[in-house]
Amino acid sequence: DRIKPFLPDFPIIGEHYKPGMNFQTISGKCRKDEAWRDAELWVFDADIPNVPFHARLVALQLWWWCNLPELEPFVKLVPQYLYETPEGLQRWIQDLEKDRQFRPVEGAMIRPTDGLYTLTRSWASQKYVFEDTLDLKVLAYEEAVDKYGEPKGMVGAIWCSDATGAEFKVGAGKMKHAERIDMFQNPFRYIGRICKVKAKPDPGYKALRQATFQAWHDDKEEPDAVSNHSM
Repeated sequence: DRIKPFLPDFPIIGEHYKPGMNFQTISGKCRKDEAWRDAELWVFDADIPNVPFHARLVALQLWWWCNLPELEPFVKLVPQYLYETPEGLQRWIQDLEKDRQFRPVEGAMIRPTDGLYTLTRSWASQKYVFEDTLDLKVLAYEEAVDKYGEPKGMVGAIWCSDATGAEFKVGAGKMKHAERIDMFQNPFRYIGRICKVKAKPDPGYKALRQATFQAWHDDKEEPDAVSNHSM
């Protein structure tokens, strides 16, 4: 209620974040509409129709700076940088990759300066996500179902274990359609094999976050330990 009088006359787009609070906790608070009590709102865009991104960013900055005393510490602007060449952008991404050794970095959003805001997926907003891979042993599978809950006769997800015996659910990811059907019909060909899994890093997440199958790793006999990876 304190900041409502100072909100702009256009919708702002952002995410709740608080240093030290993991993704899982923040997501739970958002579902209960409690995030505003504990986490900051980091704003990165505005829903202003037919206005290019660079102009929307200027509008956000003007609004935020003009109302800074009232908005702090509840609302912050996500730092954004302009690169005029693909080479400059690539160097920044490489530097960001190096920073992951010292602080948690999930990735970045890349946008053209003339991109328009849309509620659907668009080339005007691309996500660059750092994802780690590790090898896990396949234990079992779950059958895929359609939106009506009807079984599809193919693998929808697999259950895997790491070197410690911990079990994780992994999405089918890059597993080929024909292979998902064959695994459902002939599981003995797949159970016990080592597969490469990709997941987003999140030290506070007990499970593997958004884990997906990438490829088989049949030249390896033992899985990795999840605790040894940055995720």
